[in-house]
Amino acid sequence: MATQILLLTPTYIKDRSPLFKNVNDLNIREAIIDSQEIELQRVLGSSLFDEIFEEVENNTVSAENTVLLDDYIAPALKFYSLLELSNFVRNSYTPTGVKQRTQESAQEISYTEFKAYQSKWESRAEYYAKRLSLFIRSEYNATGIYAAYYQSSGRIDNILPSKSVYTSAIYLEDSDCNCSSEFIENELKNRGNTFNR
Repeated sequence: MATQILLLTPTYIKDRSPLFKNVNDLNIREAIIDSQEIELQRVLGSSLFDEIFEEVENNTVSAENTVLLDDYIAPALKFYSLLELSNFVRNSYTPTGVKQRTQESAQEISYTEFKAYQSKWESRAEYYAKRLSLFIRSEYNATGIYAAYYQSSGRIDNILPSKSVYTSAIYLEDSDCNCSSEFIENELKNRGNTFNR
């Protein structure tokens, strides 16, 4: 299963972030797995995502995917993992409910400060995800590599790559996307979904 393969290690995240070295690796591992399965697959789409994981699992990573992994996926995945992890390290889930962790030697930041900190991780993750998406599209246009980014497996659970990686409440139209309402309607019909105006 692709989600059990880690594209980053907990050590990679600890060495490249303000995360304390004593944070439990199991929590970091779960954050990486969730970030890969949800955020990375949303950016890459199922076809390229599966291709990369298959190569990693078989230890046959191509030169092109090595560049993608080292220079583009790793930074995005690091920040998505930190964002995911921020909830694990702040709270404990006990049989009696969710408890906020505290330490005697440290002062807890306010919820507002915590949300601002999460927003910063999210902004950085989105920046690197956009950079990843633009790199793939430019390389495909220039050389034809990363064709899997544009391919669909045809399966009902196939996830097409997101052209917009930002989660802002304001929609900024993608200038290189032919996303007219007729285009979207046809895409949804081809997938068996309905489009209501």
